[in-house]
Amino acid sequence: MLGIDVGGTKIAVAAVDVDSSSVISREVIPTRTGHDGAGVLDDCRQLAERHLRVDTVGIGIGVCELVGLDGRVHSAYSFDWRQLDVTGRFEDLAPCVIESDARTGAIAELRLGSGRQDNSFLFVGVGTGVSAALVENGAVRYGSRGNAIFIGDPELERRSGGGALATEYGASLADAFVDSTFVPRLRAAASDVGASIGVAVNILDPARIVVGGGLGSNLEYFRWLTGGIREAIYAEDTRRLRIDRSELGSEAGALGAALVAIDRCIAGSTIRKLRSPSRPPRAHPQVQLTDS
Repeated sequence: MLGIDVGGTKIAVAAVDVDSSSVISREVIPTRTGHDGAGVLDDCRQLAERHLRVDTVGIGIGVCELVGLDGRVHSAYSFDWRQLDVTGRFEDLAPCVIESDARTGAIAELRLGSGRQDNSFLFVGVGTGVSAALVENGAVRYGSRGNAIFIGDPELERRSGGGALATEYGASLADAFVDSTFVPRLRAAASDVGASIGVAVNILDPARIVVGGGLGSNLEYFRWLTGGIREAIYAEDTRRLRIDRSELGSEAGALGAALVAIDRCIAGSTIRKLRSPSRPPRAHPQVQLTDS
């Protein structure tokens, strides 16, 4: 399977072996700016062609947009695919499916990450944007229209998302974490996002939280975020809920997209091979997957 993770700042592809769940090849490129939907789709097609194998049987694409129950993109926050035949661009390569990146991240954690030990949790991805997906009893909640991915509102991303912070800082956020003049801004942004997650916890009462995404996987940011979450939780016993960093880190989106393709393109007997709850947890910050 090919998994393609289309984010606000980068596009990642992973060719995933169905039987072993190992990554055979991977590549990351920047996402085009300026809402160039056709250009972003062209880049995804080229990535798929470069990593296509003779035994590729499906392509999954996770996008940082709303994806409805009809499997189509319904928003244009980072790029506009609403009027494009996205799956049709890949039909000569392999069957293609589209999913929200919030759900692909949650599915990856459920199957291959920290969710293996507990199949009910709230997955929160904090990267260029902020999104979430609730997993209950091994199933991701879609909502009535497929829109159950928001934490706070779009204004939260414009105020405290990774993309907004990078624009404000004017350089890589990796540098921002060692810049004492900008650290207070990062801490405040983490608390802001944490407060919105805390409100979601008050409403949903999840068993625990798994935090992923490029920004969410940063240990210092994760600690600030955790503090903001706990401060916003009303019930004292809920305030002690377990909050974990993603085991898969930056791999989650592309892996999850490949897993979605597995679910929808091939038989369930193969899917069960990937559900390995007995395997020991992998170390932070991301799962160790071998290239071959």
